[in-house]
Amino acid sequence: MFELHNHFLNHGIDSYVAGPFFEKGNDKIIKIGNRLDWKFHALFSRIFGLQGYYSKGATKRFIKKIKIINPDAIILRNIHANYINLKILFNYLNNQNISTIINLDDCWYFTGKCVHYTLYECCRWKTGCHNCPKLKMDNISWFFDRTRRMWNDKKELYSNNKKLGVIGVSNWIVAEATQSILSKAKSIKCIYNWIDLNAFKPTPSEFRDEYGLVDKFVILCVASSWSEKKGLSSIIDLSNNLDNNQIVVMVGDCKESLPKNIIHIPSTSSVDELAKIYSSADVFLQASREESFGKVAAEALSCGVPLITVDSTANKELVTKKTGILLEDLNLENLKKAILEIQGKGKKFYSDECMRFSREHFDYNKLTSELIDFISDLCNK
Repeated sequence: MFELHNHFLNHGIDSYVAGPFFEKGNDKIIKIGNRLDWKFHALFSRIFGLQGYYSKGATKRFIKKIKIINPDAIILRNIHANYINLKILFNYLNNQNISTIINLDDCWYFTGKCVHYTLYECCRWKTGCHNCPKLKMDNISWFFDRTRRMWNDKKELYSNNKKLGVIGVSNWIVAEATQSILSKAKSIKCIYNWIDLNAFKPTPSEFRDEYGLVDKFVILCVASSWSEKKGLSSIIDLSNNLDNNQIVVMVGDCKESLPKNIIHIPSTSSVDELAKIYSSADVFLQASREESFGKVAAEALSCGVPLITVDSTANKELVTKKTGILLEDLNLENLKKAILEIQGKGKKFYSDECMRFSREHFDYNKLTSELIDFISDLCNK
């Protein structure tokens, strides 16, 4: 978001960033609400089962600042984090006929409450959410299923917006959106998340020496935090069935106890450190079955590392026969076979094509230009 904000400013486009967890640094950054408000919003959401129905005062104060700015367009990213009132915000945008771009980083905007649904084979989001199978997950509700009400409210709010645009971060999520309550938007387009190709590239380091991996075939897995939905059990199972010259390196916060044959590195926000870790790997394993895009996999490709992933959601868009292996199922036998195939061919067999693929699909300048054109076209419709 801040990369895009700075890009706008550098190209003569007046831009402001608003959100809950920012420290006010200048007049271009708007903080929405405060810690007490966020906590009450989260509590009420869990008790009453409604996400995005509180923070009324914080939302109205934010709208006062929008009135002063008088924007031509507003981009909405993740607003299901207990800080904004969806109805108050959308009613204002609709009444003022402000071009509104929904950026689909997950599926929340077109479901009753959940951010993903494929593992539960749930299609209620197409016709009207109810009897939610994920009531105690994602945006948690302790007692009540309000998904039908939230779905219907979103549908009405979107239908009343005459200048609604939708950007999906993958072709998969765009295809889902065209079957949803967002299908009537003025424009729907896939624009991938970009990768900083100047930072994520083959980077020499002492990583292998530091961790005793000089003669090992390194299978890398990265997530901000690890859970079963990220494929944790598959990774643990794999680590217990590897050859002596193979090892799993897992990056990201993890509350589970891990086997000693997994090298665990805590989550890091250092781009330089990540690039060094990616570059030290022989293959990247994307074990998650639900991905709207899969940025860590794209970052690994940019560093010349081939990818193994499963054919579900957006995963398949990041791998070709020249950049890795796409599996029908993430079972142990398939995983070991794929690892041995890449190990046999060697990382160098894939690296140039991985980097070419990243340059073609994830270039920052290309994708930000596409986004600016999208916004301009929507404003002029």
